[in-house]
Amino acid sequence: MVRTTPGQKIPIDKLQATLAFLEKLEEKDKEELSLPESVYFLRDQLQSALKKGYSYQKLSEILKTQEIKVSAATFNQYLTEIEKEKYSRKRGVKLKPVLSAENSTQISTESSVMPQLPSVTEDSLVLETSL
Repeated sequence: MVRTTPGQKIPIDKLQATLAFLEKLEEKDKEELSLPESVYFLRDQLQSALKKGYSYQKLSEILKTQEIKVSAATFNQYLTEIEKEKYSRKRGVKLKPVLSAENSTQISTESSVMPQLPSVTEDSLVLETSL
């Protein structure tokens, strides 16, 4: 087990070399999926079963027989989240960007932190003189 060395200072060139090394790592095959990942994996067949008239409760019981234990409410929530994400992508809604290795060395404090407010000029101000 690796122990943390308190107060250590890491040279920038070492960090850049480590970054390059980590970027080259290949994705490992998963032997198991989390519950949300499992529902996502089965989503098309589950949604098809719902269209055939099966309830979330009945599908939850069917999944339990396959040793996939998920309540009907949680199952419904996962499928709803999947549909929302799919709908957002179709509409072109941009999801929050994930910090990647490319931009991890430069963290921006642009408008993503502060909302962009419309500019106000003298011409844009309208004074109401009568109430």
